[in-house]
Parts: sequence; C-alpha cells; structure tokens
Amino acid sequence: MTMRIGTAARTAAVLALVLLGVWAASAADLELQVGERVVLSNPEDAGECRLLLALDRPPQLERAVILLATLRVELPHAARIGELPPVEVFFCEREWPEGLVSWDEGWESGDGVWDESWGALVDVQRAGDGLLLTADVTGVLRAALRASAEEPALILVPWSSVPGLPAALPECSASIEVEWMPAEPVRRNQH
Repeated sequence: MTMRIGTAARTAAVLALVLLGVWAASAADLELQVGERVVLSNPEDAGECRLLLALDRPPQLERAVILLATLRVELPHAARIGELPPVEVFFCEREWPEGLVSWDEGWESGDGVWDESWGALVDVQRAGDGLLLTADVTGVLRAALRASAEEPALILVPWSSVPGLPAALPECSASIEVEWMPAEPVRRNQH
C-alpha cells in the first residue's frame, strides 16, 4: 500500500512538473513603450496636474492572459520637487485626440474620465536628481486592453498639488513591463 501511494505521488509530481513546464514555456515578457504623453495642468493651481499616457496595443496581447504588468515612469530632472503626495494610476476611459485636451474639459475629476475601480497606488522613490515612479498595473492594463478604445491610456493622478511637477513631467520616460502568456497554452506534438 505504501508503494501505491508513493507511485501515485511521484506520478502526480511528474505530471505537475510537465504542466508547469508547458505553462512556463508559453509565458513571455514584453516591454510596452508609452506613446504620447500629455501633461494637463490646472490653470488656477500650477502644481495640480494629471499625466496621460497613451499605450500601444500590441497584437500579441489581444487574446493574452496578463500575468503581471509593472509601470515605470522616470522623471530625470526632479530635484526641485519636494516630497510627492500619494499618486494613483487609473485606466483612462475617455479617448483624447492628440494635442487636443485641456484641463477645463473635465480632466480634474474622475467622473467619466477614469475608472476608479481599476486603479493602483504608485510607489515614488528618489533616483539621483530624479524620481522613479513604479506601480503594479496588472488590473489596470487588463481593463485597458479589454476596452474598445483604439489607443488605451493610463492617467496618473497626484492626490494634491505639487509645485514643479508639471514642469518635470514632459521629460519623463514611461514603459510597462508585461509578463503574459497566450490565452491557450502552447501544445507540443507528442510523436
């Protein structure tokens, strides 16, 4: 009897390793570069702003399972910016034509602009003279890719006004590291 349990356990372990190997072999990494970046500033408060980030829609992610997505925003020249308040990132529900957005078009609040149910808190760290903002945006990216917008977007929203931040944002670089796999695992021929 002990022999049967041991054999069954070994068989289950081997099967689990094979399935894990098939799953791992079908997983991939991708770096999504952010396209257009638009800084929206409140004309009545120079430190209150939003950062819109347009995302490419890579064909390989159309029917993919997003395992993990990490947003990385680097602000190289942010030494004059004091401590940042909490910052959140959301899926932007509203499309915005290139270069044709302004603060007074409703971008100050989330009402109809971003979906607060798909948000993430951004981690802010000093990096030399700059700032590094990172966030786990797995749920946000999943929502953005499910949306019908041709060019899905994210919006970064500081909780309060930050003097100097709007001036530093145009120089930022942004990308999203995505771990993904096809919706159906890769099947290998068993000949």
